[in-house]
Amino acid sequence: MDFQMSFNSMVWFMVKAALASIPALIILAVIGALLTIFFGAFFGVLSKM
Repeated sequence: MDFQMSFNSMVWFMVKAALASIPALIILAVIGALLTIFFGAFFGVLSKM
């Protein structure tokens, strides 16, 4: 199974995919930072007990 796609269309598709990944990475970074803060505070409180 094969499909035809011009080089320009493929380049444009890859540019759009790269640009679309930027907001996704920002969202994942924010979620990761929030989880780090939460677990850091949680285990920090536990270690003081």
